[in-house]
Amino acid sequence: MLYFNPQNLAQRVEEGAAIISKCPILSTDYLLLPRFLDDNDDRQHQRVCLHAKILVPKYGLIDVFTTHLSLSENARISSVRALWEFINANSASDESVYGDLLKKEKMKSASILLGDLNSEPQSYDMKYLSKHLTDFWLVENTEPEP
Repeated sequence: MLYFNPQNLAQRVEEGAAIISKCPILSTDYLLLPRFLDDNDDRQHQRVCLHAKILVPKYGLIDVFTTHLSLSENARISSVRALWEFINANSASDESVYGDLLKKEKMKSASILLGDLNSEPQSYDMKYLSKHLTDFWLVENTEPEP
């Protein structure tokens, strides 16, 4: 994400999500998330979801997705729908090339979504993701009341 100094547009700060792995990264991709320029909470910068397909020895392929969702509720609602489609389209087991590798080597595959989701557990976007993904925090812990 780029942040510009309104007094001096030549000054800028860049920051954003990253995926770092000690295991081989086979491929990378990203998704530009929906953006609402008429929403003060969303127009500041473009949000993305990064994706890396990682080969983990003795396990298989892990599809890692990471994002930092908007402060805007409307943008988050649109973003989680787009995220779910992106995750489905990029899962290791869905690709014939990797599917053949996994079967041949008797390996597994998994997908993981990480990031700052800027949401409360009772929000629409968290409920939407919870219908499709397992929240590993909740496997071992109870969610505190908001």
